[in-house]
Amino acid sequence: MSYETDALLRPRGDSSLTNNLASRGPFVRAIFLAVGALALSAVLYATTATPSSWKKTVKILGHTHSSSDPLSILFDETLDGKELFYEQQTLDHLSNDEDAKKTWSHRYYKVSKHFRGPGHPIIMVIGGEDALTGPLHPFIEEGMASKFGAFVIEPEHRFYGKSTPVENASVQDYIKYLSPDQALLDAIQLLQTTRQTLGCSLDRASPFYCPAISVGASYPGFLSAMLRYVYADFVDMSYAASAPIRLYSQTNDANAYYDKVSEVAEHMSPGCASAVRSTMEAVHDTVLSSNWTVSEAAANLGFCPDDLPEYIQDLDTLVSEGVVYILPAIFADFNMFSYPPGPQTPNVLACNVFQNDNLTPLEKIQGFFELRGLVEYGETVECFDLGLELPTGPNARIMGSDWSGSGGGKTGEIWEFQCCKDLIIRTGYSNTSMFIPREWTYEWHDEHCRQRFPGITLNSFRLEQKWHFDHLAGASKIVFTNGLNDGWSAAGSFLEDVNDSVVAITIADGAHHSDLGGKYPDEDDTDAVKEAQVQVMNILDQWLEEIYAMQS
Repeated sequence: MSYETDALLRPRGDSSLTNNLASRGPFVRAIFLAVGALALSAVLYATTATPSSWKKTVKILGHTHSSSDPLSILFDETLDGKELFYEQQTLDHLSNDEDAKKTWSHRYYKVSKHFRGPGHPIIMVIGGEDALTGPLHPFIEEGMASKFGAFVIEPEHRFYGKSTPVENASVQDYIKYLSPDQALLDAIQLLQTTRQTLGCSLDRASPFYCPAISVGASYPGFLSAMLRYVYADFVDMSYAASAPIRLYSQTNDANAYYDKVSEVAEHMSPGCASAVRSTMEAVHDTVLSSNWTVSEAAANLGFCPDDLPEYIQDLDTLVSEGVVYILPAIFADFNMFSYPPGPQTPNVLACNVFQNDNLTPLEKIQGFFELRGLVEYGETVECFDLGLELPTGPNARIMGSDWSGSGGGKTGEIWEFQCCKDLIIRTGYSNTSMFIPREWTYEWHDEHCRQRFPGITLNSFRLEQKWHFDHLAGASKIVFTNGLNDGWSAAGSFLEDVNDSVVAITIADGAHHSDLGGKYPDEDDTDAVKEAQVQVMNILDQWLEEIYAMQS
């Protein structure tokens, strides 16, 4: 029995390797007998071709299986949704030095209750820019997995949550080990290990081949599409929800995101856009023309004056970051999750505050921040703690490299680094938006990022130059979904088919990856979302049948 197989399957802290075949039923016993006959190579080397002819030799760890292996863990339904750790994830996939031999513990989750054995799909749901505390999308784990008899595995993105390749990472560690490139190869290594552990053939022509479907939403939607586009030898098809591909190739209109957020707010509550702009301008002028101290101004805006970040020492900075920046970022969050549409969505509730003529401009701002506390924490908070919006690390500011909202704490620092180095998010406020205009520039971005992460090398177009994904030339078997009430639908997402097998599904009343939902089935889903879910499964089913038709 290999150590790597044990490490993949074992929940952290569980050293038991007991293997009771009799308790697992005839199907699983048959799987064990089949797997026991296989002797898979200890190391598989595969050359992967990309559409841009970029090639990389990738080392994929493999394992020798036997009937004494603890394969039961992957089939143990009581472990579905519980955190598991793959102890042999490669630290640096992109080098040939000593770091290529180092490993780390990669957190993931699995759902095996629907898996019908080798020959059925593996669905890999990609984690993104936050800790992964359980399975993400019930539509996948309950709907799609059941339909296809699929095994679901969901890896956490490196450096987030408990997936820490390097403890107490420095900027130099981020530079070397934190990138979409490394995250994709983490996914490929875990996918191939899972395939082999489950007894799947690696030959597409075999009836025991397990087709891989990558799934992701937002930034993970981009990663899902890139897994199919860059590593088509390993990933058979992709489902990418609300994935702003051209945001990351930077061919989108830099003002499109907040223009769309404003358009949707105005559509949901006519008059909202002008009410928001007039309130912001009135508050901006009131504060900057006042004789208030910073603490007094903060209290009058609804902030907790004792919890202001230390760098906010004047009224200009307070207004710039606490009004001009943070208000659009919060409104953008409300926009993403204004589904199902109706009078109780965060978007409409925010508009109601700004359109309340019985409130002064300052009272409207206070009411908006109170609403944010209710939406974020589920309860009314006494004041808005701006300190919670501050990322960790030197030279941190609330207004970071992601103007749609970098977030606070360690997670905010990691995401801000990614948005400095590889995931450039151009989101300015145009004069036609409902916010105070502010132009996004590469000059501001580069200056901020160099101060924030000393030693960083900036090449805003590195990913596009490497992968050439702007037009997805030569791509196949990717399905994109987009809710048209989502700001990101206007900021680089594919809303029309690219070719016959790179298809786009739009959802007229959907928001940010509404089709993946919070539960499944959901009686509150709109007909448009339900229809999109059916379309997605039908498209993937057709592609699976094409694979099965070629098998002997």
